[in-house]
Amino acid sequence: MVSFGDAGGITGEASGNSPTDISLLTLGPIRFSKMVADRANLGHIENSRGVKILGLLGVQLFKRFELIIDYESSRLYLHLISRKESSSYQSQQLKDPETYHTFPINIQENKLLTNVHVGGKKLIFVIDTGAEANVLDSRLPDRIFENVSITRRVVLTGSGSTKIEALYGDMSNMKMGELAISSLPVLVTNLEKLCFTYDRCIDGMLGFDFLSMQKIGFNFVRNKMYIWK
Repeated sequence: MVSFGDAGGITGEASGNSPTDISLLTLGPIRFSKMVADRANLGHIENSRGVKILGLLGVQLFKRFELIIDYESSRLYLHLISRKESSSYQSQQLKDPETYHTFPINIQENKLLTNVHVGGKKLIFVIDTGAEANVLDSRLPDRIFENVSITRRVVLTGSGSTKIEALYGDMSNMKMGELAISSLPVLVTNLEKLCFTYDRCIDGMLGFDFLSMQKIGFNFVRNKMYIWK
């Protein structure tokens, strides 16, 4: 779930993001009408993955939904939450609270933000299902990087056309609520450009490398995230 907004990703500004009108978009039985979408060149993603990509689905599409992503079975579960259900609806997959963790999320400018702790310090991470890797801001204090073991250098190609170098390693001592994460692969790069994208500076990003490790769900009406144990 991504949204280009006014700026791009961690490698720079996305090109050609002028808006266009879409009269109708269908996702299975779900129909969205009279939408405005950003336009951007996605050729770099196609080239890196070898798959034709015609668009990205943004968070703004799902604000009235509960969304569950089961990576293992390659399934997406969507439920449109009515006004009567806004405070009570819960998927059958969420009936047993012992099988999953629940976390608060904050939606700002169509971005999902959540809090994590690394080495006991509170950080703000954006959740981006369109990001391939987890990312940590290189400008964070040394206290954070005492928990990061760097293994190599890599070259990044993001939502912009520019390629940049970054460090790659493993981060330890991370917690989300009561969920302890002993080791998490991360890219380390300067996230200053995202200060403008998110109307505030963020400390990191959780992408596919983290999200695909388990079944994950979002209730955008109640601002909740669920991660299965």
